[in-house]
Amino acid sequence: MKLTLMRDYGETSTMRTLDINLQIEAMKHETKARPISNLRTNIRYASPDTTLEEAQRLTKVIPAANFRKTANGAQMTEYNGIVQIEVNHLANRTEVNRVKQEAAELTQTFAAFMGSGGHSVKIWLRFTRPDNSLPKSREEAEIFQAHAYRKAVSLYQPALSYSIELKNPTLSNSAGKPTTRNFITTLMPPSSTCVNRWKCRRTPPTKNPYKRKHRHSNG
Repeated sequence: MKLTLMRDYGETSTMRTLDINLQIEAMKHETKARPISNLRTNIRYASPDTTLEEAQRLTKVIPAANFRKTANGAQMTEYNGIVQIEVNHLANRTEVNRVKQEAAELTQTFAAFMGSGGHSVKIWLRFTRPDNSLPKSREEAEIFQAHAYRKAVSLYQPALSYSIELKNPTLSNSAGKPTTRNFITTLMPPSSTCVNRWKCRRTPPTKNPYKRKHRHSNG
């Protein structure tokens, strides 16, 4: 199973696909240039409306599908059923680690990791149809992704201590360039992660009595 890596260079961009397990391993180690550490340092001193160049230069990880560049734009070549939900605006590493641990305890979690800014957690889940198949066309994949995203939110929100930030669930949603070593929790999915087209065969998690809405901070 592969995902897409995209990088912007001003008016141009590049795309390439990579095995998802290789990408997860790469996310555990920061390169010599330390782009994630530098971004997090600059966030501490940036005003809320500032656009940081370090963030713009990061590789975007698109987990839901494989894309390739064509003369008419990005073309989907394969859909893999990965849905990303996000818990943003966390205050500190303690809150980040708490959300990661809560996600790790849920059987549907494929991966959970801290976002590039250091104040968010991205959670990946994988959905399939009852026969383990996935949509082939982009139009069908977009519809499937939207339904799967809503199901993911409904399953995970009761189990998390902080609110999931709702997004428009498009196939091109990215995770930015996620985390550095020691800040990632990954779980290989069971043989059939989600085998119903719109809902998983599992008991919804017990509602967390400590859940509260997130408070504002840098993401």
